[in-house]
Amino acid sequence: MSTVAGAPASGRVVLPDEVCAAMVGASVRVTGNVAKIDAAAGTATLEQSELVIDLSNCGTCSGVDGHHGGGGAPPVVGRTFQFIGEVVRREVGAGVAVAARISRDVTGIDMPLYANAVRLRRARGYP
Repeated sequence: MSTVAGAPASGRVVLPDEVCAAMVGASVRVTGNVAKIDAAAGTATLEQSELVIDLSNCGTCSGVDGHHGGGGAPPVVGRTFQFIGEVVRREVGAGVAVAARISRDVTGIDMPLYANAVRLRRARGYP
């Protein structure tokens, strides 16, 4: 989490299937495989639990200065991305989404191993 006053928090690491209504307003960091993108709605959907990522306010999800390295990247179907943002309510009956502030391409990460590492860190008392 951020220690600078007024700076956004870096997000608690959560797995896509853990994002729920009880987390609305929380800053989270979620990683998953992009299954589909709806350009008209400004959303991406992750394979894992079909979690919706709202990209409408993600200033660094489109890259920085026209390139896609280091400062964020646009989601691409079939690639693995990590998003940092806040959990928000969607329309009535549609559940929740993560309103992304930033994204990065982490394609190549072993998702089952990553999930196990997250669980192991929690078991050892790390957030």
